Amino acid sequence: MDRSLPTHRGPAHTRRAFPRTLPQRRRDLLASGAVTRWRLDRSYVTVASGLVVPRSSLPEDVRLFGRFPADAVTRARAHVMNNPGAVVGEWGAAALHGLWTDWPDWPDSAATVLLADRGSKGSSNSRAAARLPLRPVFRRLPHGLPVTRPDPHFPALQVVDPATTAAQCLWSILRGRHSWPHQRLPGINDRVHRAVQFVDAFTQCTRLTHEDIGAASADRVDARTVAEVLDMCDYGAQSPMETTLRLIVAPLLPAGLAWESQVREEAEGRTLPGGTVPDLACRELRVALYYDGGHHDSLEQRETDLQLTQAMMNDGWEVCRFTRHGIRSTARVLRTVGEALHRAVQRLAGH
Repeated sequence: MDRSLPTHRGPAHTRRAFPRTLPQRRRDLLASGAVTRWRLDRSYVTVASGLVVPRSSLPEDVRLFGRFPADAVTRARAHVMNNPGAVVGEWGAAALHGLWTDWPDWPDSAATVLLADRGSKGSSNSRAAARLPLRPVFRRLPHGLPVTRPDPHFPALQVVDPATTAAQCLWSILRGRHSWPHQRLPGINDRVHRAVQFVDAFTQCTRLTHEDIGAASADRVDARTVAEVLDMCDYGAQSPMETTLRLIVAPLLPAGLAWESQVREEAEGRTLPGGTVPDLACRELRVALYYDGGHHDSLEQRETDLQLTQAMMNDGWEVCRFTRHGIRSTARVLRTVGEALHRAVQRLAGH
């Protein structure tokens, strides 16, 4: 059964741009005379058995892919070319549904899992699979599995539907099959932290709800763990570091108040000064938090950020901004936000 790809919830930068270059068979390139063997060996990268892409079509920094030769989408295309009729699952499916994160990119360093009418073969543990980087991992194709065809450049490519993909990836994270470097937080299990980051990111690039993910995970992952993860998730986090910032500051608010993501209006409904959109805010206390990723490094953007911060402060807001480096100190974040909240409470109390 085919299902169309849902439109995505988040802005464009939360969604993967698919590579336009498709894998080609090495023997066909040689037979065509389009390239010499010398050029093929030096200017092309083997991404699956017998299949290559131009080296120029891949990023120069090969660390992006862990020990795999190419991004998750390119590898999925190549492996399906070698295994027609197979369905892409797990992290390859997540990439094909648009999952993309800044360094590191989670699907690109994970095994390609194919569901096919054959026996299981290979380990889906990313570290184990990376020892055989040109081979896919095979799992048996369940009867009646819902699939979609999301790749505009490879429309025959079949992928498990978004809800099943989310359940498979959650299982992979919570079982320790796939991981990535992240900031350790006191009181939060590392795998749970990664699972929350994944759900936040995947609900940005799809329109899945937490209820969709919970229902799809029922037969795959411990229900209490899934409930714990989903209770910590938020539809507004537009980067993994925004998720981490929210988890750090979650315990700081007084009882009865909550952080809101991507806040555009004051409590009274007025647009915030300059149209700014805090990544997290408590409108009742008028405290706004921003995570400034790499695109905030330019001189022009820093000047804009400074002006917006000043406008917010002039309007009576407490403003805290964190860079990708500054957020690494959990203690510093807690102290900075805690002091801002204290000032906000004192101001509202008339002190």
